[in-house]
Amino acid sequence: MKTVYVFFTGFIQGWQKKTGLERIWREVRKLSDDDTWVLPPLPWNTNTTALAKLIHRNVSPDARIVVIAYSWGVGHAFIHFAANLALYGLAIDKAILCDGVYRSSWLPWWLPLNPTSLLLGRKILIPPNVKSVSWVRQKVFRPCGADLIAIDPAHTSIDPGVCLNINHLLIDDSEEFLNMVLDAVGVKAQMLNLILLKSQAIKS
Repeated sequence: MKTVYVFFTGFIQGWQKKTGLERIWREVRKLSDDDTWVLPPLPWNTNTTALAKLIHRNVSPDARIVVIAYSWGVGHAFIHFAANLALYGLAIDKAILCDGVYRSSWLPWWLPLNPTSLLLGRKILIPPNVKSVSWVRQKVFRPCGADLIAIDPAHTSIDPGVCLNINHLLIDDSEEFLNMVLDAVGVKAQMLNLILLKSQAIKS
């Protein structure tokens, strides 16, 4: 595999009902082919150690890995996933993050409530094997998106971020986040190319 797209959902999300992240995944999966692997949305408490091993076994050393994550999928899954990929010399080329909520690693993963997630002024440290980050956040509803800080700014570029006036439970379904993902992964460009090719075929 040359390209992998990984999705991590939020705390109360799962496969039992449709979410904003699933809506985005349904668009991104159009990129699937023999060289492109689009994983289904995974829960925030996914075993990222095992996931990193799986990806390491099945991708080329220079594979482009892209992560799209929301809420605890940012503050827990994405951070641990990046750290586990680093053990194999793999980098995350692009992360598109939505209202990432801090989750203390000192509390057990199975704990349903994490009081530290509700505190303001929390920071999520982005590992140095993450090359580029784009993100949206909100500040009108708790929990709200934490500040994103690069551990090594020389290796990680973090966009200024887009702040939306929408609560945490709805932000992953926002058009702004959808368009940010589609622009970053090139879905729109691919669709336009297909339309152009079909148009040219009709004319010929």
